[in-house]
Amino acid sequence: FRIAEVSWKPFPTGRATHGGIVAIQTLMADHGLTSRDVAEIVYRAPPLIHRLVGRRPGAGMAQAWARLCLPWLGAIVLARGTVGLADFTPERLSDPALLRLADRIRVEVDDNPDPAAFTPATLTISTTDGRLFRHTITAQLGSPEQPLTLDQHLAKQATCLDFGGIGANAAALADAIDRFETLPDAAAILSLLGARR
Repeated sequence: FRIAEVSWKPFPTGRATHGGIVAIQTLMADHGLTSRDVAEIVYRAPPLIHRLVGRRPGAGMAQAWARLCLPWLGAIVLARGTVGLADFTPERLSDPALLRLADRIRVEVDDNPDPAAFTPATLTISTTDGRLFRHTITAQLGSPEQPLTLDQHLAKQATCLDFGGIGANAAALADAIDRFETLPDAAAILSLLGARR
C-alpha cells in the first residue's frame, strides 16, 4: 500500500527545489514574465527548504551542488522555462549570464515550526517596473497530493530518453509499459531502452 505514497520527480533536481521551480514557471506563464522583467525573486519557505536548497551558486560548482541550489535552478527556469538534464554540463554550470541571474534569487526561512515541512511556501517576484507577483505552493508537484498528469509523465519519459539518445523509442516504450502484464517476455522492453539481450 505504500506505493500510493511514492512521489515522482518532475525535474532532475533535489526534491526541495521543485516548489520554487513550479512557482516561477506559474508566474511566468500567468503574467508573461521573462528574465528581463525580474528584479528579485524570494522563495519564503519552511526551514528545511532553506537548509537544503538556499545555498549560493558559483562558477565551476559541482553538479550535485547545482541540483540543490534553488537560485541557480530558478535562473535556468527564467532563461529557458524549465530544468533538464542538459543543464548540468560544465559549460552551463559556469555560464556567467546564468550566475548573474541567480544573484537575483534567494530563499528565506518562514516561521513554520515543522522541521520536516516542504510546504506551504510562497514565491514573490519583484519586477523591474515595481510590480509584485506571488504564488503559494501547498503541495509538491509529483507528490500524491499533486500527482503528475499522464501528459507530464510521458513528457518526462520522452525527455529522458531523448537525452540518452533513444528518444525515437518513447512512444513504443510507453505502449509496452501500458501492456506490460500481457507481454510474453518482459525483457523485450530492454531493447527499447538500448540494451542488448
